[in-house]
Amino acid sequence: MTPGLENAPTGPCFVGRGAQLARIGKAQAAALGHGRQMVCEVVGEPGIGKTRFVREALERCAPTVPWAVGTCAPDERGVPFHVFRHALTKGQPPRRGLRAGRPAPTWAEPAGAVPPASDARRFRTYQAARRLIGLAARDGLVLVLDDLHWADASSTGLIAHLLRYPVPAPLLLVLVYRPRQMATPMPFGPPESDENADPEPTSRDRIELRPLGLAEVALLHPHVDQAELRARYDLTGGNPGYLAALPAGPA
Repeated sequence: MTPGLENAPTGPCFVGRGAQLARIGKAQAAALGHGRQMVCEVVGEPGIGKTRFVREALERCAPTVPWAVGTCAPDERGVPFHVFRHALTKGQPPRRGLRAGRPAPTWAEPAGAVPPASDARRFRTYQAARRLIGLAARDGLVLVLDDLHWADASSTGLIAHLLRYPVPAPLLLVLVYRPRQMATPMPFGPPESDENADPEPTSRDRIELRPLGLAEVALLHPHVDQAELRARYDLTGGNPGYLAALPAGPA
């Protein structure tokens, strides 16, 4: 399992992904500027740097907006709404980005926390959870749900509900997962725009992180000679996680 977003490495070693960072920034600005929900899906293969990318995006694009970060775990798949519990439960340490004097948003268990068989009762449960999230986001919130390929059915159901019935508040919802470990590569349906080329971002964007180029890998490893660098690049395909796993010294 990858480290949680709050433990993701930070510092000068982040390279590239400028266009993708800008898309997060546009979505965050739209959420705050128009007081509405915006969604960014961040997808890619293991080791590609999704969690590190999201951490960098929050540092650059939302340094003063409260964060709530939930990370899925394989052994919690049987716990309803476990990624939302992890993000919005009392007792979590304060997130960087919380405004001074403002309490962290908390998850209060909605009535009927385990969605029952009835579609109508399940809908009411999701609506209650949506209202809780809307209260937490009333002054602006970034809600990051990481490692959703390990999410429970209630959590994915609530996410789908939020996409169909957006929260009427300045919420940036960031969904992070590995498509090939999901039942379908697009579990929440196709995005409104793949490349988000328009000046005004759509309400849901899908950002796919691909391997780094050789020039970007060179920036990550400035003291490695060209022959060694090329060997490492060819071996890992430009995957940052695989590069970091290689031992130091000649390959």
